[in-house]
Amino acid sequence: MIVHEDSMTMGFGAEIAATIAREAFSHLDAPVMRCATDDCFIPYNPQLMNAVVPTVETIAAKMKETLEF
Repeated sequence: MIVHEDSMTMGFGAEIAATIAREAFSHLDAPVMRCATDDCFIPYNPQLMNAVVPTVETIAAKMKETLEF
């Protein structure tokens, strides 16, 4: 699972996921999962930024989804 505070589409996590899928596909037990912000602009206001970046809860939910695969 790749967690980052960049946008889901075309973020650096997408490149990492693509490299893992290409180089280690036969070794994976589950698909490469990404947890990132929605595809929107990252606000500079701290309160708004906390609303869009991945939280502990969203990371835990994505981890649970990966483990249940």
